Amino acid sequence: MIKFIYLILLFSLPIQALQILQSINDNQVIHQLDVPQLDTLLSAEQLLPKLKKLAKRGDARSQFSLAKMYYNGINVTKDNKLAFYWYLQVAEKGYASAQFNVANSYFYGLGIGKDLEQAFNWYKKAVKNGHLQAQYNLATLYLNGDGVEKNNKQAVYWYQKSAEQGYLEAYYHLALLQLIGNGIDKDIKKALAILLDLSSKGHQLSQYQLYLIYNKGEIVVKNDVLAKTYLLKAVKGGYAKAQYQLGKSFLDQDMDKEMAVHYLELAANQKNVLAFNLLETLQSKLQKEVQNRQKKDTIHFATNTEKSIAAFASPTVGVPKQDILPVRFNSVAANLIPNQSEIASSLSYNIKSHVNLEGLFLNAKQSNPIAQYNLNMLYQKSMGWGVRKENRVAFILIHKAANQGDTQSQNILAKMYINGVGIHVDYNKAYYWASVTTSKGSKEGKRILLYLIANL
Repeated sequence: MIKFIYLILLFSLPIQALQILQSINDNQVIHQLDVPQLDTLLSAEQLLPKLKKLAKRGDARSQFSLAKMYYNGINVTKDNKLAFYWYLQVAEKGYASAQFNVANSYFYGLGIGKDLEQAFNWYKKAVKNGHLQAQYNLATLYLNGDGVEKNNKQAVYWYQKSAEQGYLEAYYHLALLQLIGNGIDKDIKKALAILLDLSSKGHQLSQYQLYLIYNKGEIVVKNDVLAKTYLLKAVKGGYAKAQYQLGKSFLDQDMDKEMAVHYLELAANQKNVLAFNLLETLQSKLQKEVQNRQKKDTIHFATNTEKSIAAFASPTVGVPKQDILPVRFNSVAANLIPNQSEIASSLSYNIKSHVNLEGLFLNAKQSNPIAQYNLNMLYQKSMGWGVRKENRVAFILIHKAANQGDTQSQNILAKMYINGVGIHVDYNKAYYWASVTTSKGSKEGKRILLYLIANL
């Protein structure tokens, strides 16, 4: 019997798709066995009849292998009914993984009518045999009251059992329940600590949840910088909801349609309905704008015979490229610290201070933001005017100017945070200052913001 199972694995069938049943102590669970070298090979056509023959004799290994083959469509036509039938044969023998698959079949209605009570019963059997994910699913059924009376304490109990064995999803749901004290003592600090730990491990749901928490400001103090930080982490991890939210935020803030479309398409490719619908709306809107522009251009050029002919010959004449869905944005990690020409240009804002260093210091001391900005430039790049390079002093000066609302200083401050000039690198603060200037219409702030989003 074992020989036939090994032969399955030799025919390019995924090892994970054909797990082998093996009894360890009194707990029957499914394990994978190493594949030995065999001299005799069977074709897929020869293999299936032999498996069926063994399965009909009651061989659990063959039954489970058949179930997996039909469930995944491996060398057979995918058939959820046959998959369920063979899973059930093995499950009734007490094997945890088969019981879990039977429970899933009842829960999702795969190969059998959807029956939440049966799903609950089979999850419970799998749990008794130590199935890790079954504990998590059982907890969720208790939490939602699916197939069993709703019981938050039982939900917490099984989430804890699953979490103790290292299942991250269980940790995540425990944290959510702890945030509001549902079935467990409310402890916001501990719940946030769990979410932060999961976030550091790349758990996208936790990252997105932290975004929601800091963005809404209902559980903790609202913090836009932290909210955006965790949103970007989730986006970078590929979480569709986060990609949709970021794309939508670009549109809502009337920032960059190119970036908006990019992130919305990423979400739509993961079957996010909201992103798909928003893209359709945006596409329709842009097409109408193009059509309206074409009509205006036709009327405008109608008075000129030569131009009218050109307009009719080329339907898109007169339509700016930006009215059509843009090309993808490619970020260039340029050096964001001003160069020598930028410094010289900035000094021209204060001609008197340019020739009178003492006056420049005096104006800066009197909280003149332009003087503070110019002194910052001198301290960053000593240009032989009696000021040596002092990045820390430069940072302090530009920070003062930025706090007074000077847009150019705020952009420079964002750059210094990015590059760690005079201060330790802090992308959150860089994002904050770039957001401030972008909201005021600064193109430079927008450029910095896009750089951070693309490279964070």
